[in-house]
Amino acid sequence: MKSWAVAAIPALFLAVAPAWADSDWISFKGAGNAFTVELPRSPAITTKSTETNANEIVPLTEYLIDDGNVALIVMDGDFSAAQSAINVDSAVKGMQDDGRVLKSESVIQLDGHEGRYVLLVDKNGFQIAYMAFIIGRHFYQAISVLPKDATQAQAAETARFAASFHFPAE
Repeated sequence: MKSWAVAAIPALFLAVAPAWADSDWISFKGAGNAFTVELPRSPAITTKSTETNANEIVPLTEYLIDDGNVALIVMDGDFSAAQSAINVDSAVKGMQDDGRVLKSESVIQLDGHEGRYVLLVDKNGFQIAYMAFIIGRHFYQAISVLPKDATQAQAAETARFAASFHFPAE
């Protein structure tokens, strides 16, 4: 699988800090109620496709909040029509492209699903927290990006995003 998980990250780094008030956050559900997450507002939703190493086209839905130095992203890669295996290891390896340095990696459990949690720092000092899960033939990624000099408020906002990300009971 190509490293499409990071395609959106370089475009996220403008110079405006977020101003998200706690009371303004909403509970957001992904298409088909596949996941829930708390966000400071409704995200920009983009549907595009990516190509696997086997030249198969996979639909990708991206849910994005981009407030300059801080970004919150959920991606849903739908492999339902693809024959390719979904490989978290390849995605984690791809996250390390373009000068990103792996700081930590661990196996996690969320709502009965095993996933991966990775922390990286890019060449500009941006901190990237990345969670990845395979559920059925879907590859879910929850990504937050912070500047190297993140404020406590910014760190709290990305922590809230990560802690609120869940899958429904099956």
